[in-house]
Amino acid sequence: MEILTLAFGVLAALLHGIAYVIYNKRAKIGQSKPNGITWAILTFLAALNAFNFSALSDWISALQFFTGFVGAAGTFVFALLIGVLERPKHRELLMFILGIVAAIIWLIFGSVEGGNLILLLAFIAAFYPTLDGVRINPEKETSLPWVIWSIAFAVTILNLYLRDAGSMSFVMPVLLLPLHACIGFLSRETRKRRLDSRQNT
Repeated sequence: MEILTLAFGVLAALLHGIAYVIYNKRAKIGQSKPNGITWAILTFLAALNAFNFSALSDWISALQFFTGFVGAAGTFVFALLIGVLERPKHRELLMFILGIVAAIIWLIFGSVEGGNLILLLAFIAAFYPTLDGVRINPEKETSLPWVIWSIAFAVTILNLYLRDAGSMSFVMPVLLLPLHACIGFLSRETRKRRLDSRQNT
């Protein structure tokens, strides 16, 4: 069982990393338009979440989240360097402030369990600008990396179940799976074609 769960942990981390490679390639050619606020918060939160999650579970289950930190930081820097980050709107700046404040509260006052719940709120604030943007215009994102990220979280949830992890360990991947899946669903090709056909009529 230990070998199987190790394999699942590595698989989730590999899928997570592959999705970042795909995302950055598509951002470079303009198929994805990374939201600056989302990726700024995600880079910061991903670092906190990786250490918080490893404290709640174990290093095998946390492999995906450490990969996520490296990928989020790399994506933010890469998108900044090639000039494809979207400039933040006032409402998005508010989301950024909420996310940072939540993380600081955890760092100063929070326990591991309390920090996990605070990070949940911060992640929701981080994802809001991208979710809202792709709801309005599916061309802002490309679905494949978001689908792969969703699958990676599903693998992590299965792995946590096999490792008989505590209930608090499930909270973060169970939240992040639908957030990623929603963006993948809203940016699917059929929705883009439907939008194009409406604009051309």
